[in-house]
Amino acid sequence: MPEPNEAFRSALDWSARAAQALQEVRARQLELKDGFASLAVAESRRQEALAARNVVGEDKMREGFAQQLV
Repeated sequence: MPEPNEAFRSALDWSARAAQALQEVRARQLELKDGFASLAVAESRRQEALAARNVVGEDKMREGFAQQLV
């Protein structure tokens, strides 16, 4: 079997580096998707809690205002 020439070795090295870079990109992409999903869930929970506090606050304010009228 003949010895591979320099161009073949260079192409093989480039191919290995490209495969490694692609693997890193895919790993980062998964991290970003997971992070974005976590962020969306956290924001949704924050907005729900904020809405719940506003509703509770409105009820208390209405009760206080009603007591002032009586």
